[in-house]
Amino acid sequence: MLFAPSAAMHTTLKSSPSDHTTLVLTFGWVLVLAKCALLTWAIHHWSVPIHPGWLVWPTLAFAALATGLWVSRDR
Repeated sequence: MLFAPSAAMHTTLKSSPSDHTTLVLTFGWVLVLAKCALLTWAIHHWSVPIHPGWLVWPTLAFAALATGLWVSRDR
C-alpha cells in the first residue's frame, strides 16, 4: 500500500450552508425586493416628489451587508 491514512491526517471540510439558512436568506431577499418594487410603484403612482433610488439603494445596500455578515459569521 502506497499511502495509509492516519488519524493525525484527518481533515475537515467546511459544510455548505444548511437548507434553513438558504431558505431564510432567500425569503429575506424576496421581501426586500418586493418592498423595493412596491415602493417604486407607489412613488410613481402617487407622484411623490422623490427619486425611488433614495430609498431603494440604501435598502439594497443594508440587505447586502446583512447577508454578507450572516454568510461570513462562521469564518
